[in-house]
Amino acid sequence: DAYTKLTGLSLTPQIITKLLTPNKSLDDCKLIVQTVADYFNCPLDQLLGRKRDRETSLARQIAAYLLREEGNYSFVEISKVLGNRNHATILYGYKKITSELNANPKLNRQINEIKQKIDNFY
Repeated sequence: DAYTKLTGLSLTPQIITKLLTPNKSLDDCKLIVQTVADYFNCPLDQLLGRKRDRETSLARQIAAYLLREEGNYSFVEISKVLGNRNHATILYGYKKITSELNANPKLNRQINEIKQKIDNFY
């Protein structure tokens, strides 16, 4: 087939899925991160920086969660977006938010409000 001739790779289910998946928009990524920063009144450079206070860390973890859930970004991609962090740190934050969502109504409300702001943008 043409793909195999062009790339030298045979078509596998994984390659077909990748080819059919729409490209993620950098604008979507920026929108999610900026919306989280605005929601928490956290300067973008602080959210993407090394600051580790509770409020900034929570905002960063929520940004990672939303990038994964809403943007379908990989943990490696998210780690690059959020200040070149180790992807294991991003995975930890994602799991923390995921595990707290059901037990923490305030967190659930915050995430839903941020999602609403993102949806209103489109």
